[in-house]
Amino acid sequence: MKQPEADAFRDLAESITTSAISDFLKGSGWILTGRRAGRLEFWLPPSSPHGTGADAPFVLPLDDRTPDHAPLVRELLVRLAGHFGDDPRGLLQRVKAARWDTLTLRMRGDGDTVCLEDAACLLKTGTEMLRLSALYTDNPYRMAWGSRRSAPVAEYLRDGVRLGRPDRGGFAFPVLSRVWHSEADAPAFGRHVMTNLAGSLERMQKDPAQDAEVRTETQLFDAAIAKCLGALPHVGNVAMSFHWCPDPTLGTPTAAREPLTFDASRLRHVAEGPPRKEAPDTAGTPTTPPPPRWSPADPSPPPATRRSPRRFTGRITAIGVNHHTLRPGQSPYFLVLRGREGEFLLSVSPEDYSFALRARQAGRSVSAIGTCSVHAGRRILRGSLIRDEGMIPRQLR
Repeated sequence: MKQPEADAFRDLAESITTSAISDFLKGSGWILTGRRAGRLEFWLPPSSPHGTGADAPFVLPLDDRTPDHAPLVRELLVRLAGHFGDDPRGLLQRVKAARWDTLTLRMRGDGDTVCLEDAACLLKTGTEMLRLSALYTDNPYRMAWGSRRSAPVAEYLRDGVRLGRPDRGGFAFPVLSRVWHSEADAPAFGRHVMTNLAGSLERMQKDPAQDAEVRTETQLFDAAIAKCLGALPHVGNVAMSFHWCPDPTLGTPTAAREPLTFDASRLRHVAEGPPRKEAPDTAGTPTTPPPPRWSPADPSPPPATRRSPRRFTGRITAIGVNHHTLRPGQSPYFLVLRGREGEFLLSVSPEDYSFALRARQAGRSVSAIGTCSVHAGRRILRGSLIRDEGMIPRQLR
């Protein structure tokens, strides 16, 4: 290899992250044949011609603390450039052309200008909404939205979110979210972040009379998003829309296909939450109203009664994916947790699913925080796995 070309590949290795390379290979249909946790990934092209030596895996180093990290990255980039027939610049453009979903933030200005503070506020609001949605995606049952974040959330916000090129002739800011992110075989965290945000923004459009139909587990998340939107100085001057990157392995979400606009009074209503109803005076009333009707055909368990969340600990006896009886926005991943009180069926987020797979393979016990209800003789646990003890309320540690 000539010296100028070697220098170009060295510069390329310093300008691109290994997580971006991993995302590119996954998004391009390459086959992950093995991994040494936290150190190396081994990849093969989607179709390797026999007899060409292409069956030798492409080795992607992950740990930048090892002394041979930089040479291994350069070696991989040289092989990838040879595979695709690219020069260093062409390979960089190919890798960085990752699959992105787009949230477009629009605002109306006065003629050819827009208030700088309003534009800054809009971008800040978009950034904060993605942060909230990433926290919610990581743990749908969280009760606070502070600065503490797990490793997947921190990595996504650092490497998986970008500001795109603004539209010409308008005041629109595209915020890009990488569809596939983090570990190569992990679920599409970025896509779930965007669909959860789109679902919350769509719920903002509902009539207040429909609030009772909103699933209880989204109320805290929706209130946080509404408070975030309420910080905009002129809510009526903004609109938001989503563009979903086509991905045959995920399908195209149906959420938020049309531009969304917001009403300040509606946002205040959602942010404050539904008013508490005073308990009716039951003196002289010998009977109690019947429980709400619920059909066994409904794939979702009945809402848990209002009680404090508990901690459940045990071993995972079953884990799987169910794509047959899902409603829009529901996670298809589930597991069965066997504890002292018996077995509990728990629907989990994609990130909890990956954590559960590793825990089961290692034979480790796991804990979940949530509430329990019983349906058809089966205990249904509504909550999430504990992946970081520091993320749960102190009284439940």
